[in-house]
Amino acid sequence: MPKKNEKQEKTTTAWLALAKVVDSLLDKFGWPGLLVLFVIYLVMYRATEDQVHALIDMYLLGRGIGTVYPIAVMGVLFLGVLFAQRHLYKRKENQMREELARIGGEKSGRQEAALGAKLHHSPERIG
Repeated sequence: MPKKNEKQEKTTTAWLALAKVVDSLLDKFGWPGLLVLFVIYLVMYRATEDQVHALIDMYLLGRGIGTVYPIAVMGVLFLGVLFAQRHLYKRKENQMREELARIGGEKSGRQEAALGAKLHHSPERIG
């Protein structure tokens, strides 16, 4: 019988593996794509035949939308995904800018060392 620590380590390892899979899917497809994959998984493997037909009728074909809640839920979900994707892109953009600045500084430093003189740099552009 496995010890408590071994069981805890296996559980932690499983969660880390799941987090890596989600992270790689998020990196590849973004928040909208990850959400679509999750919904497809839920519909394909967790919904009954009647639930699948009801979801298709209401959200894809627009039948039976007599109340506001389906549209409101979709709108709030869309806005949440939109802001999450924007945050992800801003973070990636900032990482790329920092890396370009680092590479440019390293390149200039090596050129100055090879020439033995200080290089003239144009003013930095903002934006």
